[in-house]
Amino acid sequence: MDLVSLLDQIRGYNVTALRSAASQCPGAFLEPALCNDAGEVVGEGQYDLPVRVDLVLVEDTVPTEKVMVSPDKALSFTAFDAIVNGLPVRISPFGWDYAHVRAHTPDSSLDFGKLCAWFFGWFDIEDTHDEDGDGLYGVVHYMSDPKLTPSGFSFVVDLGSAPVDALVSLMAALKDMGATRVEVG
Repeated sequence: MDLVSLLDQIRGYNVTALRSAASQCPGAFLEPALCNDAGEVVGEGQYDLPVRVDLVLVEDTVPTEKVMVSPDKALSFTAFDAIVNGLPVRISPFGWDYAHVRAHTPDSSLDFGKLCAWFFGWFDIEDTHDEDGDGLYGVVHYMSDPKLTPSGFSFVVDLGSAPVDALVSLMAALKDMGATRVEVG
């Protein structure tokens, strides 16, 4: 099995869970960004990163409950090494809705601007992505603030309904930041 097929299967578990939840909750808002009372997208953490929830239940046009969805199964495989966009990557089993990423860098004075730019591009703060036949938008839902580690930095990302290209382009952003090796899982 090639890397793209494997990643597509991992993504498939999450997308299937999102589609199933949406089909059981007609009229729910799918993948909405959290907003303040004025309807403006709000961020959190050091980098003011916004968050999307999987769906929001609605009653008489009034949002009533935020719902987070997790797949009931995960793909099991033996961890392996790959080269993604010229970057050595160790891939262990992970969920598309919770990917722990560890980037190894020789430099501890990091500028996280490229990582945040990657996130905002796939988050689609302006909601310009077209929805698919199930109402999903191909967007990333969440990224934690990066934390420095002895060998670089780490963070968690919920890739939501984003395509495999989102994870591939994340590796390019990490390489541009000086990462020499990445672990996902």
